[in-house]
Amino acid sequence: MSPAPALLPVSQDIWDELGPSLGPQDEVGEEHLLANLIATTGAPLQVLHDLALGDARPLAIALDPDRCPLEMLPWCAGMYGVVLPELSAYLTFLAWETAARTLIRERPARRRGTLPALAAAVREVLPDVAFLRIVRRRNPADFDTDSRWELTILTLDGEPPSSDVILAAAEPHRPRGHRFHHLLATGTPWYDLTGTTWDDLTGYTWQDLTDGNFP
Repeated sequence: MSPAPALLPVSQDIWDELGPSLGPQDEVGEEHLLANLIATTGAPLQVLHDLALGDARPLAIALDPDRCPLEMLPWCAGMYGVVLPELSAYLTFLAWETAARTLIRERPARRRGTLPALAAAVREVLPDVAFLRIVRRRNPADFDTDSRWELTILTLDGEPPSSDVILAAAEPHRPRGHRFHHLLATGTPWYDLTGTTWDDLTGYTWQDLTDGNFP
């Protein structure tokens, strides 16, 4: 049988409080299941206790993703409803820690469904430099009609990826009841205007330039 886990002071206090109600089976049975449970649940409380000894606001530190002690990051993430990635997905522990603190700080679930989050998700599947425009309340089949349930994602014709890939990237950010569409725009984006002069744009309006409708 494996030895009982070493208990930190707070966990030991919990164990001692339970002492009168514990029987021999609780103390040694199931490979010290109860002791391991108390050791696990008591660990973040121990960190809070230690923080409180040197700081008047220990929770302010424990809930701050930038200052939270490393061993409390999973607890901190849980308080914000953030699921941390598996350590095996990162080459180094430092890379995991950096990603974990960033996730807690940004709380992607809180931003899900917002236009910036939608644009960022679509950008992930586009080339590094690519045209992207999101038009709210418009359906490509009837672009002149205002509808709160429609949203169209515009990318440039000839630039990957396919509509299926773009709409799949956008799907996690689609509010219930809304319809997302993908439309290919034609024309020349701003980043391809090398050598273009104002004379070349004579006769075009600012709306034309915004929409990419120029040679």
